[in-house]
Amino acid sequence: MFTTYIAGFDAGSGHTLLEGFREWLIVQVNGGNNLVWEALVLMLAFPGETGPFSSERMDEERNAVAVGVLFDALERFLADRDGRSGGRNMIQPAYDQWLSQQRWTQP
Repeated sequence: MFTTYIAGFDAGSGHTLLEGFREWLIVQVNGGNNLVWEALVLMLAFPGETGPFSSERMDEERNAVAVGVLFDALERFLADRDGRSGGRNMIQPAYDQWLSQQRWTQP
């Protein structure tokens, strides 16, 4: 439910609020390049678990953990992006560096 609200807020901002969030999350979880940001937040919330994160696996307690991680991650992302000089310009290079280190991108 919160993810839908945040995605709507992002749409209302002309898709600038979450610009770089997915790439930032990929670097944080060290994986998930094929996933949407919502799934990456679940990877961050429940490290080592494999998906799918179906509604049967998301009881009230796990949902509370996921929501807390979502807002913590969003706060840290916005601080990284907006809180320091050049932060916005550091997210893509960090993701590009992560990407270049993956075995599946090597010739």
